[in-house]
This record gives sequence, structure tokens and C-alpha cells, in this order.
Amino acid sequence: MPIRLSGMSSGLDTDAIVQALVSSYSTTKTNLEKAQTKLSWKQDAWKTLNTKVYSFYTGKLSAMRLSSSYSKKTSSVSNSTIAKVTASSGAVNGNQKLIVKQLASAGYLTGGVISATKDGEKASVTGSTKLSEITGMGDYANGGTLKVKATASGGTKTVSLTSDMTVNQFVAALKDAGLSANFDSGNQRIFINSKTSGLDGEFTLEGADGNGTGALKALGLLTSSEAKNNYSAVAGWTDADVVANAKSAYNSKIASYNKTIQSYLAGNSSLKNANETTLAYRKEYAEIYAAKLSYEDTYDADGKLVSQTATAASRAEAFKAVNEKIDALKNSDRKKELEDRKAAGEKLNDTETAELDEFNSRIAAAEKVAGDLGNDTLLVTRTRKETVNDDGSTTAVMEDNDIDKYIKGISSAIKTNEETIASNMEAIYNLHKEVDSSFDKTSFDADSATEDNALITVDFAEGDTLDAATAANSANKLASDLIASYKAQREEAKTKLAQYEEAQKKADAGQASAADNELLGIGSSSGSAAVRITGQDAIIELNGATFTSNTNNFSVNGLTIQALSVNSASDPVTITTDTDVDGIYNMIKDFFKEYNEIVNYMDEKYNASSAKGYEPLTDDEKDAMTDTEIEKWETKIKDSLLRKDNTLSTISNSMKTNMLKSYEINGTKYNLSSFGIATLSYFTAGDNEHGAFHIDGNADDSQTSGNTDKLRAAIASDPDTVVEFFSKLTTEVYNDLTKRMSRTNLSSAYTLYNDKQMNTEYSNYSTKISEWETKISEKEDYYYKKFSSMESALSKLNSQQSSLSNYFS
Repeated sequence: MPIRLSGMSSGLDTDAIVQALVSSYSTTKTNLEKAQTKLSWKQDAWKTLNTKVYSFYTGKLSAMRLSSSYSKKTSSVSNSTIAKVTASSGAVNGNQKLIVKQLASAGYLTGGVISATKDGEKASVTGSTKLSEITGMGDYANGGTLKVKATASGGTKTVSLTSDMTVNQFVAALKDAGLSANFDSGNQRIFINSKTSGLDGEFTLEGADGNGTGALKALGLLTSSEAKNNYSAVAGWTDADVVANAKSAYNSKIASYNKTIQSYLAGNSSLKNANETTLAYRKEYAEIYAAKLSYEDTYDADGKLVSQTATAASRAEAFKAVNEKIDALKNSDRKKELEDRKAAGEKLNDTETAELDEFNSRIAAAEKVAGDLGNDTLLVTRTRKETVNDDGSTTAVMEDNDIDKYIKGISSAIKTNEETIASNMEAIYNLHKEVDSSFDKTSFDADSATEDNALITVDFAEGDTLDAATAANSANKLASDLIASYKAQREEAKTKLAQYEEAQKKADAGQASAADNELLGIGSSSGSAAVRITGQDAIIELNGATFTSNTNNFSVNGLTIQALSVNSASDPVTITTDTDVDGIYNMIKDFFKEYNEIVNYMDEKYNASSAKGYEPLTDDEKDAMTDTEIEKWETKIKDSLLRKDNTLSTISNSMKTNMLKSYEINGTKYNLSSFGIATLSYFTAGDNEHGAFHIDGNADDSQTSGNTDKLRAAIASDPDTVVEFFSKLTTEVYNDLTKRMSRTNLSSAYTLYNDKQMNTEYSNYSTKISEWETKISEKEDYYYKKFSSMESALSKLNSQQSSLSNYFS
């Protein structure tokens, strides 16, 4: 809106005059806005009602049409501690006998108490404890393998153990293999169980070799029965088995050794490259920097040298010297030549590539030194420090400044890398000596070591017999040790089995149990033996037929049975199934509750008090009222918007009429009153509740609770008739609403009112309001121009009068 300065000459309130002149236009626009607001409120009123009816239509009304909705059954058991039973619509009425023979359970393995050994002392086990630290583990974890067979996940999976594997990593590996596992640090035990109950979830955990069995024993996961089986298997090894196991373990160790050697070689290569390039270059340029420095000495009163400070001028010269090196490298003709050829797409040979890399490495090193030593925050003063010797004399030294420390730090890093390289080489030599005790370390060194000559290539020698294999591998220390180890495992297993057989001959069961624990290598009173509970399926017998399940839940012929405990065949549980009278009754009651709410709502809106004389408020009118007054005013209008509405009347009357219809079933006519369902009399019913239905005997209805409950009696005695009647009744109501909510040119699908027509009317109002706003603006501009012309004329007249007045004064 433009800013107008009016009435300056005339003294008139031009704005008020203009607004009065266009007031008839403004009134028309205001009336259109009020009509549009009223239409918007009416749309909201219809949307609210439509939502209620549509929810009823798709919910309870739709369900009541279907006979399956009435197929409700109830079941009870004579002993609720044995089983819990629910019935679906497909369950057969009558009594059935149930025997729970067995409950389903998951497989469990509760590990024995374990401990760790650190620095020769007994220690508690934590999740981060390495397997090699577990007491009794020895070398079992180094290459040991476990076999896990979990029925639920299918197949057999292996878990490979390493000495540096932690307890948490071991537990995670068991989980990956298909088990549920956990380490309880409080009880120092490993707990394992199947992921599902029943035989389908059962599992086995055993050692794939002697090391695997030994590892299980150390981890407290070997039961006496599993130990017997494992020892029996090991004791039954043939000579060929011993050789095959030793060869397999040998190949695994060699692969592990070579992987370690490859890691050492890669590390050495990286360290050597750093020493020969990055660190060497930095040292070179740092020494160039240091060589340019001049120090200013400071003495005390006694003439002692107390400090030396690098002068600012010399530091500048030092910095300049390094930067000159950088510039020379960057501007080298040879460097530019190589870069230009490479940029042109030419492939440089290896020597040229290395040459260009050296240029770039030297530049990076020199820039690093320039940046580090050119830092103004560096301490560049060497300070005298005196140390008192044992004899009382003193030794004075000048402590390094930051520049000295920087250079020495580079030298120290080079030395550390050299020591690491030497240590890695010693580790590689030791791995070779584990295979060949006569290995000569001079066959290669750090400079000549490559995968071609540093990897272990000694194979396990073949032999037709155990003795032949032993002899063939006599020069191979690792192979010989492994053959001897597997032979020893076989002999140990035979000894353990013999001890067990001897113990079983004793009459004392306690002694036999002790022999079991001895077989595990644990004391009989330590409490560290593993306990195994196998998983099992649940088994029930219903009416003489046997059923199994991997859970305690069964679904049989419409019954859902949850087994809770076992009972004997002599004391079966009786399951009684019958029609769920309460379920059907409550469904019908809930249907009428929602129906009544909708019909009462319709009647309330149709019979609402008139709001004649009430129109939506303008902003000016609202400014003159309180919020409470505004709310009451608008509520009065909104409540009356559907008053005496023909569409609402048609819908309401149609629903009421359909609910009063009669239907013939097996030669007899029925209506709602046949089942004790009717509306109240005109004088008894409350306002706007004359269309609501009440059920005789309904405990929740104060009006009819004392009457005879015909509906419940009918459901109990003749449920089929009840179902057929209500299915026909609700189908009629449903079909009628379907027609009334169908799509037309004036209404959308599933809509009771003419929403499309109302939307069009609303848009038309918007167009008309916009048109009248334009008319008002044009009229205002017209009148303002007129008044502006008048003001201009008056201004000129006033100016002329002023001039004349001045002339005669």
C-alpha cells in the first residue's frame, strides 16, 4: 500500500472520506469472506462426521457382515499348571484329553571354572585375557581347531585358535559358528547354549585334533563323556593318522610362520626406506641448517660460560641456506625434464621414476626442516648445567637447545629403526631354526632378505610308515616335534582310557565319577568340570495322538497349546472347548455402542439450535471482544452448520430404517426386538437419543439392565440364527452406505457429502474476493487522485495569496 500525505492544504481527513466512499465495496468483500469462512467450517463439520461413519463402515460394520467374525471359541483346562490353551474359530466343541510327556529345552554347556597364569602367578580371567594365558592351555591354542555343529545353522563349522586370541574373541567365534555364548567374569566360566530350543537347535562342540581337545579342556568346556569320546578317537589313531595329523599341523604352522615373515619383511622395507630417504634427507638438511648457526656466549661474574644463544642473523642465514636447497631442487632442469615428459604421457623407466621420487622426497624433507627449525617459538639457547660428582667435584655441560634436540631426534629415530630391523631379522632367523636347527643365519641378511629367500620352503617329508616318516623328517625339527607330539597324544589317550576302564570296575560310584574327572585332567573336588544338558523337543499326547515341537507351543486342529509342565498318563488334563458366548455378545454390544454414538451425533447436529443472526467475526469485531466471547460466538455458528441439512437427514433416516428391517430365517421372521434390542420410548430417551438401540439385560446400560437378556440366551441356545440375522442386517446397512459413499461428479469416493462441490464453491469465493479487492483498490486510487488534484489547486491558491499579502505589506 502506498504512503499518502493527504489534506495538507485542505485540512480534510482524506483517508476517512475515501474509506467512506468505498465502504459499499468493502462491505460486499467482507460478506464474501464471511460466507467463505462459514463454508470452510461446514466442510470441517462434514469431514468430522464422514470420518466417524467411514471408521464404523470399515471397522465394526464390515466385520459384522462376515460369519467368520462370529466364530469365536473359548477353551479351558482342568489343570492350568500343566498347560495353557486358547481356541481359534476352527476348534471343535467338546472335551479332549491332554498328556504333556516332555517339555522342550535348549542345549546347554556350562563350562568349568577357569583361571589364568600371568608372570608365574595365578590370575583371574577377563574378556581380554589371551588364550595362551589360560592355565593349562600350554601350546594347545597355537593352531588348535574346534568343530562346531549347530543344527539350526546347518553343517559343521571350524573355529581356529591362536595364542593371541582373547576370551572375548573366542566367544565371538563361537557365536559366528551358530551358538549363543558368553563369558561370565564373576563366575569365571564360559556358558554356551543353542540358539533355539528342541532337537533342531542341538549342537556339538569338540576338538578337531589333539590341540583342539586340549584347548577345550583348558577352557573348562570338555565334559567327561566328550573326553571319553575324544580320547577314544585319539587312542584309535593309526600310524597313518599320526603322520597325517602331524603333516596338517606342520603345513598350518609353516603358513603361519611365512605370514609372520612377510609381515616382518614388509616392516623392514618400510623402515629401511625411511632411514635411507625421509629421515636421511631431514638429517642432511638439518645439519646444513645447524652449520650456518653462530652462537653468542654469555658469562657470569666469575667468567664461567653460562649460556650460548644462536644469533638471529645466523638463524636467518641458516633458514636461507635450506631454502636455497629447496629452490635448487624445485628448479632443477633434470626434475623439470622428467616432469614434462611424464605430463606429456611418456612412461618413465624405473631409474627415472626413482630419480623423480628422490627429487620430491628431498623437497618434502627440506620443507619439513625449514618449517620445524624456522619456528620462532623454538628454544635456541644452550644453558650451562652443573652436576656434583661423588667426589664433590662438579661437571659442567651445556644442555641442548631445541635445534640440537631436533637433529639428535632424527638420529635416534634412524637408530631405532635399525634396531627394529635387526630385531625383526632375528625373529625371522628363529622361525627358520624352529624348522631347521642347523639353519645358517648368514644365508641372508636385512639387505638381501626377500620373499624368495626368506620364506620357509622346507616341506614335510613323506614316508610310507610312521617310522619312515619319522626318519625322513629327522632333520626337520618342527616336523619331528609334531610327529612325536601326536604319538604322545595317542599314548596318553590309551593310558587315560585304561585308567577309566579300571575305575569303572570299582563298585563305588563316587570313585567312578572321580575317574571321569581324572580323565579330564582335573581334580574330583575342584568343581571345574563342564556340565552338558542336551536339547530336547516337547512331546504331548492329545486324544491318544502324539505331537512333537521344538518349542513348548503346539497348534492342533484350532487349539493353541502351551505346555507348562509334565503330567502322567494316569492323570490327563481335560480341555473343554465351547462357543464363546461372551465374545459374540461383546462384539454385538460394541457394534451398537459405536452405531449409537454416530446416530446420536447426527441427530445432535441436525437438531442443533439456530444461529440466525450470527456471522463469522471480522478482525475489527474480534478486537472488541475477549477470547472467551469469540470462542462462544464461533462455537454457536459451528454447532448449527448441519442444522436441518437434507443430506444429513437422508443418511440418518436411511441407517435407522435399515436397522428396523426384518429377515426370515428357517421360516421365522426376526428383527432386533426378537433379541431384546430396541430404541427407548419417546419420553424415556434423552435428547437426540431417540435413534439409539438398547440391549435388554446389558449390565452397562442403566435403562435396560434389569430386563431379560434375550440376546445372550439366543447366542447360547441358537448361535447360528443369531449369526445369520446380524450378518444380513449389517450387510444391508453396509451396502446402503457403500452406495451413498460412491464417487459422483459432486463427491469423492467414500464420502457422504458433496466435497467436490464445496471445494468449487470455496474456490469461487476466493476468486470473487480477489475481484472485489481489485475493485476497492481501483476506486481508492480514483478518489485519491481527485483529492490530490484538489490539494494541488489549493496549494497554488494559497501560494498566490501569500505573494499578494507580502506585496501589500
